[in-house]
This record gives sequence, structure tokens and C-alpha cells, in this order.
Amino acid sequence: MTQPTEQTTIIGEEVHLMAIWRLLMDGKWTIIFWVLVGFGALFFTATQMTPIYQSQVLLEPVIEEGQQNSGLLSQVGGIAAMAGINLGGGNATTDAAIAQLKSYNFTERFIEDKGLLPILFAEEWDAKQKRFIPDEDGNIPTLWDGVELFNEDIRAIKVDKKTGLVTLTIEWSDPTLAAAWANELVARINAHLRQTAIEEARKKIAYLNAELARNQIVEVKSAVANLLEVQIKNIMLANVRTEFAFQVLDAAVVPPQKAYVRPRKAIMAALGILIGGFIGIFWVALRDFVHKHG
Repeated sequence: MTQPTEQTTIIGEEVHLMAIWRLLMDGKWTIIFWVLVGFGALFFTATQMTPIYQSQVLLEPVIEEGQQNSGLLSQVGGIAAMAGINLGGGNATTDAAIAQLKSYNFTERFIEDKGLLPILFAEEWDAKQKRFIPDEDGNIPTLWDGVELFNEDIRAIKVDKKTGLVTLTIEWSDPTLAAAWANELVARINAHLRQTAIEEARKKIAYLNAELARNQIVEVKSAVANLLEVQIKNIMLANVRTEFAFQVLDAAVVPPQKAYVRPRKAIMAALGILIGGFIGIFWVALRDFVHKHG
């Protein structure tokens, strides 16, 4: 009894598949029509979209001189701490440098200094009157809006966990601006962290000089002198090292006009074919259902 039942099931499935095949063949021109419509619609949409270009800078974090002198600092720092001398934290780490690069204040200064708001929100900018056109609620783009757009849609930072290398990526509709922004952001963060390190070292030197004059203990004076030497060396290195936090291994270049990353016309066209095919099959099936049950 089992064998005939299985044969009947197989025959039923074959008949069902044949019915579906005949239905699709009967409606093939309808399906082809919708495939062409889907293909044409999404391909046309892709051609009307603004091309987005990508420019990247490959960076290697610079080994901090303060980290190299960590052994000396731990030795003399212990003696200095016993005398009540506290220099606070050491040099910024790579994570801190990346955090600075991503920070709101750093990005805000970049946008403000470069006057980027009219570029970032070109559709709302009246070039003749040199002002933004308020929306229905009377609002215009602000620096906050610019920073949010820049952080979410324009700039990306990726760290390779294996090599430690950092990739800064800028995506924008103007390939020349994309490359310029990427390179300038790196130059700015290096200059900013370099200046910050110099200022911190100068403060520490002033503090250490005061402690050197105040303390009469030979061991403490020797420890303070060593700490002073480290801070002076840090200032000297910062003054001569322009690539203070990140060394540029591969600077950003202007991508060719045809080398845009979005829109991806081939993918959109393929998606249009799939959507069109689905609509065509659904239309044929619906028409057959209405014909049989109408």
C-alpha cells in the first residue's frame, strides 16, 4: 500500500509542476515585459543618481617616544611620587588619537575653518544671495547638522586589528574634494596632537623646574632632572616630527571620474530584473486565479 501511495504523490507533484510551467509559458510575454520595466526603471534611476567617489589614506600609528621611555619614567617616577611630584598621564595612545579624529569638536573646527556647510548642504544654499534657504519650519543647516552628516555618511575610520594600520576613508560627490579632505584631516590631527603634546610638556617642565628648586633631597633632584630631560626631548621630537601621531603610508589621490563607488549600476540593474520578474510572475498568477474563480 505504501508504494502506490508514493507513486501517486510523485505523479501529483509532477502534474503540479507541469501546470506551473505551462502557466509561466503562457504568461511569458507578460513576465518579460515586467522584467524589462524593472530593469529599465532601476537602471535609469542609477544613471540619474549623483556619483559618489571614495578616497583613502593609509596610516601607521607612530610609536610614542614616551612609551619608549616607559622604563625610565617608571623608575624615576616612583622616586618623584614619594616626594609628592605627580606628572599625571603619559602621551596619548593610538586609540585616543583616533577618538580625537572622530570627535565632535575636531570635526566642527574642520567644517567651520573650511567653510564646508554650503558644500555639504548645497541644495539648501542660495549661491546668489550667499545664504541658506529656510525649510517649511524656518530651519537652516547648522554646524551640528554638518558634523552629523560628516560622521555618518562622509568619513569612516577603520583599524586593522592584525597590522594596527588605520584607514581613513572619505566618500563624496567631488573626487577632488574627497582626496583633499582626507589628506587635510590627517595633517590637522597630527598638527593638533603635536601642539597639544608640546603644550603639556611645557607645563610639566615648568612644574618640574619648580619642584627642582624646592626639593633638596639628592635622589629626588636626580629623578626630577631625568624627568625634565624626557620632557625636553619630547618637545624637541614634536618640533621636528610633522607626522606626530600618524605616519602616512599611502596618501589619498583623486579617483578617476569613472571610478565612483555608488551607484552600482550593474547591481541595481540586476535588482530591477529580479523585482520585475517577481511582479510579472505575481501578475500572471493573479490573472490566472481571477480567470478560474471569476
